[in-house]
Amino acid sequence: MNALDFNLQFNAPPGVVFLPFTPEHLGNMLLAQPDLAAATPDMLRQRILCQASSANAITVRKEGVTLGIWGSNVIWPGLEEAWFIVDEACRAYPKSMTRVAKMWLADRFDSHGAHRVQITTRKTDKRAYNWAKVLGFQPEGVLTNFGWDKSDYYMMAKVK
Repeated sequence: MNALDFNLQFNAPPGVVFLPFTPEHLGNMLLAQPDLAAATPDMLRQRILCQASSANAITVRKEGVTLGIWGSNVIWPGLEEAWFIVDEACRAYPKSMTRVAKMWLADRFDSHGAHRVQITTRKTDKRAYNWAKVLGFQPEGVLTNFGWDKSDYYMMAKVK
């Protein structure tokens, strides 16, 4: 399912649209995720562009404002590493964003042949950790000194 399919299949809140990611979508995001907010703008931009380079990235926008970006990178056939970056404004739509994230993850398994999707969450970011659990991810271990600032992260996975 591509970004434009979400507009047809998902009953989004009024004014919310899904688009294929482009670098211009980064311009007006208010990022408060601890691992992102502490990074320099250049470092953050490079990280997102690298993650989105697989052409499997989606942007959710409302009235020209980017609410979130997510995607995955295929590590090898059947294994994908997903990532979700959300603007503070996205938090106004918790149920909708959770539903669309679950749809997107289901599509990774059903249409793209994934048998495992993994993510990392900063160990101190309880909100990201709890959302990952709601999406069906299970913690597998701690990645020590994983962050750019040597912070610890959880490795979490959803397995088919």
